[in-house]
Amino acid sequence: MVFGLSGKFGVDGSKVSQMIDQGKIQEVRDYCETDVLNTYLVYLRFMMHQGRIDLDGYNRGITNIIAMIEAGRNDRPHLGAFLDAWGVSSNNQFTMKA
Repeated sequence: MVFGLSGKFGVDGSKVSQMIDQGKIQEVRDYCETDVLNTYLVYLRFMMHQGRIDLDGYNRGITNIIAMIEAGRNDRPHLGAFLDAWGVSSNNQFTMKA
């Protein structure tokens, strides 16, 4: 739970090949999508620490990701599960304070 992120939950990369062999393509897609979200959230933090974005920019990025997840939550339940796990990991403190 680095940076208050949930990281991987339910599936990890070592299971992807087996899942593909079992025809669980949608599950692999869902896993990859949440993996990309985690990577983007780490990227935002990295960019802030590098001074390439400021705190407001970081918080806007976080707010935009949450809005995107909320908008797609009903059609893509894995996003809702990602947001819920992130909330647990971060104590529902998604943005940073100055």
